[in-house]
Amino acid sequence: WIGATGAPAAEIGFDFAYRISPLLAKTGCASAQCHGASTGKGGFKLSLFAENPEADYDAILRELDGRRVDLHNPTQSLFLRKPMRLGVRHGGGRLLDTEDFAYREFRDWIASEAPFRSGARQTLTGIRIERTNRQLSAIATFEIDGRSQDRDVTPWTLWESSAPNLVAVNADGALPPH
Repeated sequence: WIGATGAPAAEIGFDFAYRISPLLAKTGCASAQCHGASTGKGGFKLSLFAENPEADYDAILRELDGRRVDLHNPTQSLFLRKPMRLGVRHGGGRLLDTEDFAYREFRDWIASEAPFRSGARQTLTGIRIERTNRQLSAIATFEIDGRSQDRDVTPWTLWESSAPNLVAVNADGALPPH
């Protein structure tokens, strides 16, 4: 985790709901125009805005007899190759590049045997937005083994303005200069 404080990294653990689900929403994969549509797209259905991590995990890992994920060769996973348009047609166009944060998180998750959850159980207890100059940051507070821990979750955050004609924000949380 970025900016993890408190517990050592090994104690933090992994939770699909906090690491993979937000990226499914941020990349648009779980939007109503894509795989979050009521019937999905191209035979692949995710929950709208990734609101059901368990169902999404099953769709990615278990549907199609597990063909979407290659645990032995993560970069050959259909789950990665389709949005990169690497030898596989993707109706939504190219969404990922090997340099993208989301691609690296997805690849590393698959390389770690694609767990739903591992390590210490964590519960999201709060989130706040901070601003430094022209940059927004999202700080999430988790409860882990009775301890509170803040983490910078900015790269997992979908930044959009509800009034872009008044305030604009880019995908990384940066505000444009006046």
